[in-house]
Amino acid sequence: MPKTTFYNDSRLRDCTVTIAVLSLQLCFFQHNLQAGTPVDPLAEVLERAAEDGTIIAAQYSLGTNLEESFASAWGHLAPDQELPADEKTLFCIGSCSKPLASICILSLVKEQKLDLDRPITEWDARFAKLATRRGQEVSKAPTIRELLAHRSGIYSQKGGRLTDPQRRAIRDFRLSLEESVDLIAQQPLIAIPGKMYAYSGAGYCVLGRIAEKATSQSFEELLHRQLTDPLGMERTTYFPQETEQNIATPGMRTPQGIAPNETAPHRLGKALRLPLIGGSIYSTASELGLVARMILNKGKANGKTVLPPESLQDLKKPQYDEQNYGLGWVLVRRDGQTYIMHHNGALNGYRAFFQINFAKNQYVAVLWTLADESSDASRRLATEIQRGAFNTFQSKAE
Repeated sequence: MPKTTFYNDSRLRDCTVTIAVLSLQLCFFQHNLQAGTPVDPLAEVLERAAEDGTIIAAQYSLGTNLEESFASAWGHLAPDQELPADEKTLFCIGSCSKPLASICILSLVKEQKLDLDRPITEWDARFAKLATRRGQEVSKAPTIRELLAHRSGIYSQKGGRLTDPQRRAIRDFRLSLEESVDLIAQQPLIAIPGKMYAYSGAGYCVLGRIAEKATSQSFEELLHRQLTDPLGMERTTYFPQETEQNIATPGMRTPQGIAPNETAPHRLGKALRLPLIGGSIYSTASELGLVARMILNKGKANGKTVLPPESLQDLKKPQYDEQNYGLGWVLVRRDGQTYIMHHNGALNGYRAFFQINFAKNQYVAVLWTLADESSDASRRLATEIQRGAFNTFQSKAE
């Protein structure tokens, strides 16, 4: 299927731009009619969300191991801007950063810079003396595998109230990664490492700092060396340039209406220091598609092996009984095989959904910014997008 791109910003008032947008939409609908396929269900969901003001902007990429077959964008860059979003607009992908970080870590394991099953005290002595919040002493620090699979015992931001230091370690983007991990190391564990699943953004910060210590490189440098450079992901980064103009900002409700969400990491400018390893990568839907195509092509891209076969198998393999979260990805299995890997992302008004379907040899990546993340419509949208992605896979396969 040839690649189709259109942009739809329902709030543009300029007549010329509006006519151009409508013309592009018409071409899109004509293409679908000529091809004899229904209008993309996921595109319909996103278009409605842009029209009713639930989202500020969105991107969507769909493809196979061979190509990106469909890409689209809606909305505008920020609540106070009329500039339209496009395919190159940067979005913070939230926890969809974890799949990318896991690929970097497994690459370092292959290089023998890290070992999945060694305790992290081999690289960071701060974790030598640990205890649970009930005072139980811990005889062994978490391993890299346990950190990747959220079995480290490090506190979770899900389902419980964080203390001020715990929250600051994963939400104060003025900290360095070293300062963040120093705070995390002072917190009691919520369980003995390996014994319990607890989704932990803090655990991924520790993981990133261990990688930095093992290689004497920043995790930003590792991200580029291990993943973005080999795949040609030119815009993906933890630290957007201060001069970057094409970057999406979510909204937030204020007494005066919807305003730009100033908690978006890039709004800090020069003060932005923390690469939230599992939560603050900026990328595009199309560049996430490059990651998906590499995985669908058995770890290869641009004629080179980016992820060795054994590392790819580690990604697709369950790590613990009765746990569907593997090494940085949620796994969906049937008949003993992983046929879908996926992840969601959410951070300060940013949302993301990234899925690779091995059974259909397809992927989908959706990024969006919410006008008001506290609204009922915003909460429903994630479910509608996942349902739309499933229906899109079905319609493209027919």
